[in-house]
Parts: sequence; structure tokens; C-alpha cells
Amino acid sequence: MFDMMMLADRATARKAGYRTCLPPLRHCGHWRQAVPRPGQDLTGQRFGRLVAVERQAVAGKPTRWLCECDCGGQTLPTSSQLLGGRCRSCGCLKAETNKARLETHGKRHSRVYGTWNGMIQRCTNPNQSHYERYGGRGVTVCDAWKTFANFYADMGDP
Repeated sequence: MFDMMMLADRATARKAGYRTCLPPLRHCGHWRQAVPRPGQDLTGQRFGRLVAVERQAVAGKPTRWLCECDCGGQTLPTSSQLLGGRCRSCGCLKAETNKARLETHGKRHSRVYGTWNGMIQRCTNPNQSHYERYGGRGVTVCDAWKTFANFYADMGDP
């Protein structure tokens, strides 16, 4: 049985450059980006931080595009990577997001961080060589100082 609403949605999706999943008369609700057509010109189009500059065609291989990133870097993604949204930068985006995700206070290699870490280890880690002098005797760290940010706010740089 034909579903007229489904057929209307398909026609709209195809006009917008999308195609639907198979089988043709049933629809799973998932829309995929259009497959790149041979000879499709992407020059000047923006994909995330990338701008397609020049087509790099090699016989028997997928078409690649020389793209310039906003940071000044260059990369050679395929047409399907660009159109599918799988390539949005030259690699700088991942580096930036990782740096922002991993950096919490920026004091990892400072003297004050070493002091705090030593204090925590001596009071909480039974495998630490001086644990018996501190944690083994009942010396504890207050709850506020169990995070470096609170310790640093109270003590500052030595």
C-alpha cells in the first residue's frame, strides 16, 4: 500500500539534495546526504572550517579537493567526506576541542601542583613510601582540598 505522505516527503528530500534509505516503498526515518555526482563542482563552498579551493582528480581513485582551513592549514578530503560532514577542518578543530576538554587549571607542571599532589598521595595512597607517616597515622586532607582548584585558591603560588 502506498503512503502518499511518505512519497511527498521523499520528493521534498530529493529536491533538497538528500536521498532516503532503501527499500523504496518503506522508510526508516533516516535521511542521508546526497552522494557526490561525477564532475560536481565544490569550488568555493564552505564545509565547517574548510573552503574547497581546487579539484584533485586521479584516475581510478575518489575525487579529492584541496581545501584551505580557517587556521591556514590545508587538507585533501574526498568529495564524500566533505558532503557527508565527516571532514570539517584540517585537524585543528580536534586539537582545540581536546585541549579545552583536557586542560582544567593549566598548573600541571607547577611547583604548587607538585606540592598538592604529594600531600594527597602521602595521605591517601597506601603504596606511597611515606604513607605510614601521614595517612597511616590518621592524617587526612580536608574535603575542600581534595580538588586542586580549591587548594590553589586558598594557598596560591609559593
